[in-house]
Amino acid sequence: MFPQVDTKSDWLQWVRLALFGVYFYVCVVHGEANTPGVSVGDTRRPLVIGHRGSSGVLPEHSLPAYRLAIEQGADYIECDICVTKDLQLVCLHESWLGSVTDSDRVFVDRPKPTHYILLHDINVTDHFTFDFTLQELRRLRLRQRRSYRDPAYNGRFNIPTFDEFVALVKSANRTVGIYPELKDPDLVNGQDVLRAANTTLEELVAASLTRHGYTQPHHACMVQSFRTPTLRRFTSLNGVRLIRLTKSMEPTLQQLRDWAELAYGIGIAKDLLTTIDADGNIAGETGVVARAHSVGLVVHVFTFRNDEKLPWNFHQDANEELAYYIDQLHIDGLFADFPVTLSRFLACRERRGEKDAAASEGVSWTQGVVVVCLALYPLYHVILYPLYHFILYCVVRR
Repeated sequence: MFPQVDTKSDWLQWVRLALFGVYFYVCVVHGEANTPGVSVGDTRRPLVIGHRGSSGVLPEHSLPAYRLAIEQGADYIECDICVTKDLQLVCLHESWLGSVTDSDRVFVDRPKPTHYILLHDINVTDHFTFDFTLQELRRLRLRQRRSYRDPAYNGRFNIPTFDEFVALVKSANRTVGIYPELKDPDLVNGQDVLRAANTTLEELVAASLTRHGYTQPHHACMVQSFRTPTLRRFTSLNGVRLIRLTKSMEPTLQQLRDWAELAYGIGIAKDLLTTIDADGNIAGETGVVARAHSVGLVVHVFTFRNDEKLPWNFHQDANEELAYYIDQLHIDGLFADFPVTLSRFLACRERRGEKDAAASEGVSWTQGVVVVCLALYPLYHVILYPLYHFILYCVVRR
């Protein structure tokens, strides 16, 4: 009916080629670049918990270590709480002094009693905080616990009080949480100084938190303990969130259910989350994280250190270890001796996620153009192409 024309040179043919070009570019080029997989931007950000402050750099539980952890991006700062002879709360990892202070030099003439430590199932002979007043403890100076860490700051800082710790955290230019642990409650509550005052470690800490304004679950405070009776007593004294610590045995599902009735989450040693094969590689996970999540508990894991031997899978790379525990095990918080490493790791992932999101938005716009063009493509064949030839036929007939 219509005369034969050379359509290869007409403009509609170029429109057809352009449509296929756009389609190919978006669906093939961008499609390959954005193959569905693990999206960094989708990863929920876990908490950065400064383990005893930035204790990998400065002596643990010193005010400068706490301050540095805040500067390095920690969301929460851990403070272990011990009691003095005059019932003051101080920050120290354990009730005995010899591990991180110069107590042997300062208190050379003072006796060293022996006490049973329930958590470690050992007897410790040392100087203990509850045998000294705060003024006496102020004479001591802190040092690094681990000999392979920088000793340059040994002997420069003293033991801080819990009040000083809280004041420092509250002075930050952003909201930073506190994460106190009640240390050795069975030992401390059995001391004559507490019995004479008719008080307990739980009561002293709860009263201090209340005085500082930490009383409700939404407040930036989590109290931790290895002892369930301690947490149970604490619930009647203060309303902040509680964390049940465990490090010696993988908790059963029933234990997790019991803890969930009392606590907001668990703090657990990372060794209990994985299995290690004979060659020193991580062979798999134990399922603790999934079980804890199934009963509504968050999972905070200790301790992440840049300078300790890692399973061979991680190639002695702290970032690989972080990626495994965050991406594969989906933990909710990490206690870190070097909080700056964890903060930078998470910040890098967030920046990459933002770039991925921006690229995805760009692809969505071009794909929208393609959809419109492809919708018009049948219109070209059904209407425009015949109409063009009809007009051409009419022109030729004239």
